[in-house]
Amino acid sequence: MAGIGDSVPRKWRMVSQSTNSSPTIDSVLSPDLYDIIYTINNGAIQVYSTGQKDFTTLEPGRGYLIGYKPDKEAAPIIIFGPPLTNTDINLVKGINFVGFNGKAETPVESALVTVMDSVTKVITVDNGIWQTFEKGSAGNSLLTLKPGKGYLIYVTGNVTWKLPTD
Repeated sequence: MAGIGDSVPRKWRMVSQSTNSSPTIDSVLSPDLYDIIYTINNGAIQVYSTGQKDFTTLEPGRGYLIGYKPDKEAAPIIIFGPPLTNTDINLVKGINFVGFNGKAETPVESALVTVMDSVTKVITVDNGIWQTFEKGSAGNSLLTLKPGKGYLIYVTGNVTWKLPTD
């Protein structure tokens, strides 16, 4: 997926952070690697770039889509801090951009068991490879949720996602 106005495809990565802290973007990501980051907050798309800074910190439980510069590799993000104590995530009807803060890689339906009745679709991307899960589909490419990854989760109503504790 190329960004708007890109003539060279860029690499995308969806991430989240699972510590009980809110580090600034510049403290964990080198501006030499990326040129745009997206998130969704209360249904509104927010942008962090050279010309627009709708947010400046990486909040626990929220997902982020990072657009790496075309000549850069999607580098891992390491954030140190105390572990999360509350892992419940409120999802609103429609699209949500959240992080999976479970303790281990977990099958999609097991990870989302507390909200599965409301989930219609889950999407992620890593190094430009898009993966999807659609309830009832036999052709899902997204099979597990991984700690530290970001996901777009579509739900049919407001629900509270209780993440797996083991």
